[in-house]
Amino acid sequence: MEREHAPFRISSASQSYVRPFWDSIGVTIQGRHLFDLTNGWEAKPPAGEHLLVVSHRAKPEGWHPEADVPFFDDIAVAVAEAKRRAGGRVVAVCAGNVGGQALALGLVDEVAMDVAPVVLGNGKRYFGPISGHHMLEDPDVVLKGARVLHLRFRCAADMRNRASMTQADTGPRRTGCGGGSVPRDPRRGPIGNGLGQRLELASR
Repeated sequence: MEREHAPFRISSASQSYVRPFWDSIGVTIQGRHLFDLTNGWEAKPPAGEHLLVVSHRAKPEGWHPEADVPFFDDIAVAVAEAKRRAGGRVVAVCAGNVGGQALALGLVDEVAMDVAPVVLGNGKRYFGPISGHHMLEDPDVVLKGARVLHLRFRCAADMRNRASMTQADTGPRRTGCGGGSVPRDPRRGPIGNGLGQRLELASR
């Protein structure tokens, strides 16, 4: 990963959580806003072997023609293809509008977020313009790093059951939604914005 993306520093406690978590990811799905910010990580995502993009706009002409990075205008279709490519590993969906769409459709089994003691005053909503209330279960992972708290929440069963109405179950592949530590330059670092927003889908 560090050969393609700028290295960043985390504590040993965070590394024991972040490294196996990232290693479990097989596919990353990002939206068009993050794609434009990072130039699609030059077709080499910091986590996982495959990158998929959800956007109502077409892939930029001439953008890495050698890379197998498909664009989709439907998050459910993108998740289905990501699960096929994941080979039993985690599908990571970036937070924001795309992550909120996946959450609203019941495609998210797990939410992972990293909370840092910084008050920004403004910014983007973690799940975009999602409407209504969406219940998460109590955190099943609570890990304290250096000035960061790593949290993992399972989505409530009624949320996960919605996925059966949008796509068929394709086997024991995980999909979840979460966060990662983010360097100053988002073009070269892990998924997210200044709060490390990232969404991991764990569809079983």
